[in-house]
Amino acid sequence: MAQSRQALLRDHLLDAGLGTLSEIFDGEPPHTPRGALPQAWSVACVLEAWVKLESIWRGKQKEE
Repeated sequence: MAQSRQALLRDHLLDAGLGTLSEIFDGEPPHTPRGALPQAWSVACVLEAWVKLESIWRGKQKEE
């Protein structure tokens, strides 16, 4: 599920603020971006989540 959410954010990187993320998104689909464009903490939070997911994924691969 987390990866599917990140895919939506990846697609947003190609929208309005090329290479950045909006400050906030609506909670309901289609998750319209709102607020400031670009927003550093939005990018930082997504990068943090990505690093954690990669770490978990790599740990599971080592166990196999």
